[in-house]
Amino acid sequence: MNMYYEVHKSHPSHEWICFFHGLGGSHRMFTKQLDSLKQDYNLLLFDLPGHGASGSIDDYSHKELATTVLMLMNSLHIKKAHLLGISLGTIIMQEICYKAPERVLSVINGGTAVEIKQWGYWLANIVFSPISKVVIPYLWNYKALAYLFMPKQNHKRSRHFFIQEAKKMNREDYFKWCDFVVKTNARYRYIRSKIKSSIPQVHIMGAEDHMFLEGVVRNFRPENVRIIEKCGHVCNLERAKEFNKHMVKFLQDQKVNKAERAKAVQMN
Repeated sequence: MNMYYEVHKSHPSHEWICFFHGLGGSHRMFTKQLDSLKQDYNLLLFDLPGHGASGSIDDYSHKELATTVLMLMNSLHIKKAHLLGISLGTIIMQEICYKAPERVLSVINGGTAVEIKQWGYWLANIVFSPISKVVIPYLWNYKALAYLFMPKQNHKRSRHFFIQEAKKMNREDYFKWCDFVVKTNARYRYIRSKIKSSIPQVHIMGAEDHMFLEGVVRNFRPENVRIIEKCGHVCNLERAKEFNKHMVKFLQDQKVNKAERAKAVQMN
């Protein structure tokens, strides 16, 4: 499979961070995070299958998408990495935590999308129904979803970015990804208890993320959730400064914890 990727390598000894973008997006959505990370980490950015400059795949299942990313990591000899993702990207990261926990150093979830509100789930099933797929042009479909997920004036930049990026997707890939999203609630309920609690995770959410914030608050411990005020779903674009602050602090904490563990081993 032809998967587009970019590597920003700072030093062979540095840890890796892999970036997972949202539905209809591309690796370009992380531009505002790179300056905060590229001096201290090696970075792998890619376009998920059917997005940006990447080709399509036949199977858009959770398992296959996780495998596709792991194969890319293998080809670049990346044994372990921190995972950083937004929206749909967080779903694939959780699947990797379930499938290959030994490959994960930590996880930074932005706009965590593992559980959508029930009415949003019902609406998604209607919008992505076979009849809607035939009757409604897929870009109209995506624009409607963009406004549903990011309705406010201060969400405008995020809406515009994703609508412009979605135009690069073909109709078949778009609806395959939509089917993937509809299956997410059930899939996450299945794997949640099986994901190792030893993997450090943080969830950075916008206070105005009306589709996903409630599920995050319900599913994750308060100390692992960071909420950015006056911010919607795509928090790394809307409030990049605040997002980066939480992101860098979390990664610094992992370095401190790693050093403390190494010191404890030496003392024993």
